[in-house]
Amino acid sequence: MGAEKDGKALDVKTNWRGYFLKEGRAHFLYEVVLPDGVRLSIQETPDYFTSEQVLPEPALDELALVHGLPTLYRSFLVDAIPDGVLLYARLRSDGEHLLRRELYPPGVLRNERVLEDASNAASAKKTFVSELVFSQASLLANVVSFYEPLPDLPAADKAKGDAKPAAKQPAAPKSNGDAPAEPKQDR
Repeated sequence: MGAEKDGKALDVKTNWRGYFLKEGRAHFLYEVVLPDGVRLSIQETPDYFTSEQVLPEPALDELALVHGLPTLYRSFLVDAIPDGVLLYARLRSDGEHLLRRELYPPGVLRNERVLEDASNAASAKKTFVSELVFSQASLLANVVSFYEPLPDLPAADKAKGDAKPAAKQPAAPKSNGDAPAEPKQDR
């Protein structure tokens, strides 16, 4: 995380504040401490959907997306930001399988760069690096990433699928130099 005031970078401290679970979702908590001691709380809620769960049919068509695409939905909420301060979260997305990324509200992203894998010219791997910007007028942002369909899992080997797992054997007792104790019998 980073911050600026009136266009000048601020030296801030970012703290992980933990997480909580609510309504089947994990919510990550961060805190940014400004140089004057003001503390800003940030909550990130990541979630997983398929494309049709996020967008209505006309929007899927407009964006050339299809049903069933894995979709990562990251929602960010900042509690309050002082006048003149911009807060930003650095985002990094590996893009080898990324089809499209949508932002709500529009315009919350800046300084986006695409880093290509320079070690392998034939590689399709790209990494997107950018900053998600928050201000007093914009405390909420959603980043929705649509990915290529997941590959089918290989068919399980029929012989392996029918095999039953071996029963666990009790561990051998540790030897302490004495003879093993006789097992107790019920009478």
